Amino acid sequence: MYGQFGANTVALHTANILLHLLNVWLCYLLARRLFQSESAGLAAAFLFAINTVGYEAVYWIAASATLMGAAFAQTAVILT
Repeated sequence: MYGQFGANTVALHTANILLHLLNVWLCYLLARRLFQSESAGLAAAFLFAINTVGYEAVYWIAASATLMGAAFAQTAVILT
């Protein structure tokens, strides 16, 4: 992302927030598929969104690899 945005910290932070939102959506899809319940999917996505473990991945600009890895892992599980 640094190659795309350079040293623009606002753009890099915004990209991390968008990656986090992508992970929330993927978490919703995965939980809905696993539990076959809309409410379970919404609950899992909400808990994932407010979980403080991913806070530093969103807060630190250099931690975007964690968000991309989580998105890749969730997508791989959903597509299998």
